Amino acid sequence: MFANPLKNKIHFTQNVTIEEFPYQVGIQRFGESYCSGVIVSKNMVLTAATCSAAVGRKIRSGSTFDNKNGTLHSIIEIIRHEKFVWDDSTDQVPVHNIMLLKVNEPFIFNETRQPILLPEPEEEISGCVVSYLTGWGMFEDDDSPHTLKKIFMPVLSEETCNESYSGSGGIHDDQFCTSSLETREQDSCFKFLGSPLNFNGRVLGILAWEKGCEKTGNYQVYTKIASYKSWIQEKLH
Repeated sequence: MFANPLKNKIHFTQNVTIEEFPYQVGIQRFGESYCSGVIVSKNMVLTAATCSAAVGRKIRSGSTFDNKNGTLHSIIEIIRHEKFVWDDSTDQVPVHNIMLLKVNEPFIFNETRQPILLPEPEEEISGCVVSYLTGWGMFEDDDSPHTLKKIFMPVLSEETCNESYSGSGGIHDDQFCTSSLETREQDSCFKFLGSPLNFNGRVLGILAWEKGCEKTGNYQVYTKIASYKSWIQEKLH
């Protein structure tokens, strides 16, 4: 059983530094991040296809802050999954929600920039209870919205997640959920779309749906990276 995070928030949402999560990057618009992603090679970033990236936009790496420091890298190619769909045919539920962004200026690997490890194909994640979502976001009474954060996120059972989304046919096989109604205050918000859920230095998922701030009562949905490891590796070569 999980302790109530609202009784001691500091253990569940914390400001962190980029040295702790050097694979984290911010996809930029108007000088700050509107989506997040992770470094997977010297010139590729993994994120959600629901992030509306465009060639010519910048990606900020190597910075604790989403609006300053680090280095900027220009997007030169967008590789969405070939079966990505997000329209009325799927009841506005995004499927195959994964995307790679190629940058012109390569990432120089050091203590602030590193590629993240990928999970094993079809790796079981239901038992990964100590996982963290990282990214830049907004919370009530947050006085540092541009500072990188980590948020404790318990992975939920498939049954619980499916029940939450029963009105839209449940989740897909390549998706999973985190959080609970009791931790709604800690849910991901605004610029967290595309952010990684981390477990033991591996990226279990990337945040695919962004409904936490709307207080809908739905759980956060992630794209399961294990389901796409072969696709990612194919595109990297």
